[in-house]
Amino acid sequence: MFTPIRCKTHINPSVNLLISDLQLTLPTFTDARGALCVADAVAEPSLPFTPQRVFWITDVPGRTRRGGHAHRSCHELLACIAGRCQVTLRTPTDERTFTLDAPHQALHIPPMVWCDIHGFSDVCALVCLASETYKPEGYIHDFQQFMREAQTPTP
Repeated sequence: MFTPIRCKTHINPSVNLLISDLQLTLPTFTDARGALCVADAVAEPSLPFTPQRVFWITDVPGRTRRGGHAHRSCHELLACIAGRCQVTLRTPTDERTFTLDAPHQALHIPPMVWCDIHGFSDVCALVCLASETYKPEGYIHDFQQFMREAQTPTP
């Protein structure tokens, strides 16, 4: 079953964003051969953006944290296709931790949302679809800087 995405499109979405709106279920087709999960940006859109980059995280040592940043303009979609991990998202007004432990579960991370990834299982494969190519200047790695930028009113 497909759960529609409610995607905020504000220039600075973190001010009015409800983190609970970010979890979605990808369309999944199951038969005797297994399950096929689909993330489509065009034909039958299940994504709130068109991916420009795909990467995955594997072999994370125990107690290691990943993420620890926000993006100024890039959207990301995270899905744990093997194992499990936890993702904590923060805005100036909200914080929530999600457990990703099924391939059809995904988490949309819009711009200006702080993301920490932790609690990786021994065998974990986390896939990320990003709306932009890698741009170092688009990352905010300092949480206090993120809070200043996220709370700045947009013109």
